[in-house]
Amino acid sequence: MHAALILKNYYMSDMASQVIICDYLLSVVFGRC
Repeated sequence: MHAALILKNYYMSDMASQVIICDYLLSVVFGRC
């Protein structure tokens, strides 16, 4: 159970960082000032 929670937290943070990176790249590509 403890390992499952660690894995879940790892994957959630990994997914969140990918979303942040994707959002950043989109803003760089489409949001040039």
